[in-house]
Amino acid sequence: MIGLTNVRDIMFSNAGAPRRNKVSFIALLVVFCLGIAKNCTAIPLEDFYPFNITGGDNKTRFEDDGGTDLMQLPVPFPFFNYTYSSFYVNNNGIITFRKELKTYKPVNFNTKEFKEETPIVAPFWADVDIENFRDVNLGECVVFRVTDDTELLNNITEDVREHFTGQNNFSAKLMIIVTWYNVGFYGAAREGKYKRNTFQAVLATNGVKSFAVFNYNNITWTTGSNSGGETNTGLSGEAPAVVGFSSGDLEQYYLYEDSGTDRIVNISEKSNIGVPGKFIFRLDGQVDDHSCFNSGKIRIFPSSVSMLGREAIRVTGPCLTSESNVTARIKELNLTLTCHVIPDLSAVCVTPTLFKTGDFTFDFFPNGEEGLHYSTTISSGNIMNIQPKIVRQKVSKWDLGTKVSVQWEHNSAPSHKAKTLEVLAYTLMENKPLFVTLQNYSEILTQTFSFKLVSDEQLQTLTEKFNISSGISTLVMRLCWMDANHPNILPVCIWSDVFPVRWKSSDSKHSEEWCTKWLNDNEQSRIVESPPSCPCIASKAEIDSGHFQRDPFCDINKSSAKINTNCEYNPNAHKCYTSNLKRDGSGKTCCYNDKGKLLDVRENPGAGINQRYHYRAQGDTIVPFFSYFQSDLLPRLHCCLYSNTNCRRFVDYRPATSCQGYTPSSPAQAAGDPHLVTLDGKDYSFNGVGDYYLVTDVNSTIVIQVRAEPAKDKNGDLQNATVFSNIAVAMPQVSDVIEVRKSEEGAEVLVNKVPITPTQSTTSQFKDISLLHNDDGSYLIVLEPISVSVTVEVTPDLLNIIVLIGEDSLKGNLLGLLGNYNGDPNDDFVSRNGTVLASTSSMKTIHFDFGLTWEVTRAESILTSPTEKQWDETSFQTIFPDELKDQDYRNGTYDICGTNKQCAFDLLVTNKESVAKSTASFTNKFEAMRQTLDEIVVRCPYLEIPTNGNKTQTDDSEGAIATFTCDPGYTMTGTATRVCQKNNTWTGSDVMCAKKITDYGDEYSNSIIIIATVSASGGVVLILIVSVAVYCMRRRRKSVVKSLSDTIEMSEFSNIPVFQNPAFMKKLQETVAEGPFRIPRPKYADPSIFVDYF
Repeated sequence: MIGLTNVRDIMFSNAGAPRRNKVSFIALLVVFCLGIAKNCTAIPLEDFYPFNITGGDNKTRFEDDGGTDLMQLPVPFPFFNYTYSSFYVNNNGIITFRKELKTYKPVNFNTKEFKEETPIVAPFWADVDIENFRDVNLGECVVFRVTDDTELLNNITEDVREHFTGQNNFSAKLMIIVTWYNVGFYGAAREGKYKRNTFQAVLATNGVKSFAVFNYNNITWTTGSNSGGETNTGLSGEAPAVVGFSSGDLEQYYLYEDSGTDRIVNISEKSNIGVPGKFIFRLDGQVDDHSCFNSGKIRIFPSSVSMLGREAIRVTGPCLTSESNVTARIKELNLTLTCHVIPDLSAVCVTPTLFKTGDFTFDFFPNGEEGLHYSTTISSGNIMNIQPKIVRQKVSKWDLGTKVSVQWEHNSAPSHKAKTLEVLAYTLMENKPLFVTLQNYSEILTQTFSFKLVSDEQLQTLTEKFNISSGISTLVMRLCWMDANHPNILPVCIWSDVFPVRWKSSDSKHSEEWCTKWLNDNEQSRIVESPPSCPCIASKAEIDSGHFQRDPFCDINKSSAKINTNCEYNPNAHKCYTSNLKRDGSGKTCCYNDKGKLLDVRENPGAGINQRYHYRAQGDTIVPFFSYFQSDLLPRLHCCLYSNTNCRRFVDYRPATSCQGYTPSSPAQAAGDPHLVTLDGKDYSFNGVGDYYLVTDVNSTIVIQVRAEPAKDKNGDLQNATVFSNIAVAMPQVSDVIEVRKSEEGAEVLVNKVPITPTQSTTSQFKDISLLHNDDGSYLIVLEPISVSVTVEVTPDLLNIIVLIGEDSLKGNLLGLLGNYNGDPNDDFVSRNGTVLASTSSMKTIHFDFGLTWEVTRAESILTSPTEKQWDETSFQTIFPDELKDQDYRNGTYDICGTNKQCAFDLLVTNKESVAKSTASFTNKFEAMRQTLDEIVVRCPYLEIPTNGNKTQTDDSEGAIATFTCDPGYTMTGTATRVCQKNNTWTGSDVMCAKKITDYGDEYSNSIIIIATVSASGGVVLILIVSVAVYCMRRRRKSVVKSLSDTIEMSEFSNIPVFQNPAFMKKLQETVAEGPFRIPRPKYADPSIFVDYF
């Protein structure tokens, strides 16, 4: 945003430098700019990091060669091999450490004339003058700020991660932003007073690593008159501007190649990252200027893209020229990417639609596919985890043929380029997924667009035109723009959410027809309810990460709740959770109302169901997200939400979720110094140093390993205590390996020992293992095929860990520091040689005879190699908690820890309050988790509404009452009022409503007695039908009583105990409801039937 307050004062207070969501068009804008005019501004002011010349920022002294006083830094700034806690800004285009520098005449750092021992950051060291322009005032000034603003820190962090390999875990803690705005040169005269430069230096650090960004907006002069520059141009002379860095020791420096020459005026057209006018450097140690190379690793940004494709990826690393014939390929998918070179060192490639998720090999060919190539990894993300950039307005009104509106953020698409909006249909042709264009609108320049959505008649015409036999049910939109200089490159696009074809809500006929067709087409693809059952209450689902994760489609409390599609397909739901991905690709969703109660789709169409496909399932014929959307979500919407006539029948195909039979995962803990609680609930402490098995089994099909290192006190001195610093999780030979390790900057995440940068609040899917970076900064690792989850909390001192295991097949088969998981805490201490220690053993015995036996050898390790040891193991003295007395603890322990024994112990052995408080907080959190999982919740099963009857029900918890009535003309069998009992069953028996039997005149007097006894749990069914026919009249009339065999094809149930068969019972109930019937005489009765049923 540029706010003009008067002709002299301009304020720039936009969101800052280009962000990731701009990369798709910034690289293309570069080519556009350079192609049309040399003076096209390389870095627009709105893309500078924020600065304010009207009072929001600090200003330097308004004098020749002026600057600032000494400015203190709250976080130390590393520069070369030194660290500084203060700095100066000088008007002459420099920032200095240690002392102020007023020298106006720049000197190249690599010449013998340079003798300055002041550390210098020089974005444009030249003879700047802001004092002597009273007659031509253009707002010239030098402004600066020191900030820890979260948004700005995130921006500079992303800049660093984007451009420097291996900095995935860098997180800036402090920024210095200095802007030289419209500054002139000393000695300017006549038209020379209108020659102005605007540039910016941004310094960022986390206290360990440091980086600089130089932005150049407009560079028109290079030399002041005292350095020989011409007074009317500011050019030429003996000392043009210098750009670079000097350490102050006269030995270490970095000098930009055109420094001290007339060519420095062109710096706004140059770059070391392929964006003219922008440079980025690493400053701690030796300066890294991001130079190109002819061997090494390439860098791509972004390295994670949407499976929908059409994203621009910037490739840096190899040295390229405008003649380079660049191309790229995603190896495993055999997909080629179209690419082109942008000045000076980069290429831009555009991804095609992938329809696959996961990690793939990105091969880059600088000189055609036959020559040398470079490889790196690119990740394709599921669209459920990616926020749409095209936002549909009033999503509940998106009916066919209606006028609709969309919006997108200004920084999501280039405002200066004409764009095309397309409405696409997703379909399969020859079992291959593809998009078909239904509508398109060109030459769009605004950020809001309204149009009439395709009508039902048009949709039918297009269906026939494209020969889509299955019909069109799924839509998505994309907004695209071309690069005019590279017409052979795919357009870059942003996408909307995927949404259903829907007819007007006032007319449910079309949805009923859609549902009926789907039911008929999918007669053979019914699924049955499979474990795990849903938790009865949301609080259990929230923490049972061994079984469930949050559903991206519905979470009212999440940070993206402002997205207008949140819970759109789950009305009345407050939160939904989806089961972890199963090997067969199936899943289930559990939805809860605002009171945390599980919803049932038979009563609420927004509830969850058992699904044929998980939204992350993929395979030869399974498309991530789309298979789920078309096979599970759409049928529920059309059968139960947009219409409801066939909802009960739909439940036969996609069973409702329930909480009957739910068993929570078992939790275990490893926290603090470390204090462990086994999977069976036995707590102890262990202070080994090295790598250990936290969890494994005999065959090492599951491995969780941790690294324990000596703890440090507040002064950095090693203590007689250990903490976990690394954890790695995998199913060896089956899954990828995910490792989380503590670093100086916080946490570092590695997949197969390669660092990655997980996106916060997003699940990253790898081979049979997933990673979620939670909103609170913790990490959730899930081995989905075996229902194992690991939550890792990273503090500045250590890792705190919670393990949840919910797989029954693992019970009694586990080993390691967290016990054997057999439900008995008394035999958890099983050493590696099979010896079982008594649960009452001393901590010393447990340490030596159990804990140390589970040390990992290097051959067994899945952890990255440890850094060089900084301790002497022979001097490490283990302290055992059960050998301590009250007087051994430090003064003030109770004030810090209260009654938490683990906290008190950690305060004693680490002498660090932060460790003790972290332990107290985490152990309390773990205890609360255990209590929630152990909480007994009474929920009785769903009671069907009888055909030709009704039901009123207060609830399904203990004491709830269900009352049944039959319609007029129908007689009830079963229990009219049932109560939910403590044992999760209803009192009484199921209800049937049968049509009353009428007198059929003088032929028969029929008495059909139906005695139905149904157990409260829906178990054994005993039905005795006794028919007594009395011959009453002489004349015999044709019977109106139909036979049961006319209604039910008995051969369907051959070799099946019919009275235990739910399909038979359902048809029997329907037959009863339709009126009188007779049971056909069997040709043969097996004598065992009397044993089985009578």
